[in-house]
Amino acid sequence: MNKQILIRFFIIGTFFLLITKASVLSFLQDVRDSLKEIGPVMSSIMFAIAGIVYALAQLMPYYDKAKLQATAINLIIGAIVVGVLTLASSNLAGIAQKIVNSS
Repeated sequence: MNKQILIRFFIIGTFFLLITKASVLSFLQDVRDSLKEIGPVMSSIMFAIAGIVYALAQLMPYYDKAKLQATAINLIIGAIVVGVLTLASSNLAGIAQKIVNSS
């Protein structure tokens, strides 16, 4: 009785693993493709918004100026991160695919 249960779990687990690998790989490819399309646009928009926020900060009193400058710097950092992820998305997806295929 126990052997039959173990065999069933093994078959179901193997089937689930095959389905999971395929879905993980397709998900990673979808993320890579969407980053390649949206990433540069999002990064440039964030840079433009950061410039506008920083320019507005120069017109504000000191207590609002610091908040807006911090927001502008955070937007610039976010734009840089999005740009780097966009450039590295192909390599990261390839590495992740190798890891999923090896396990």
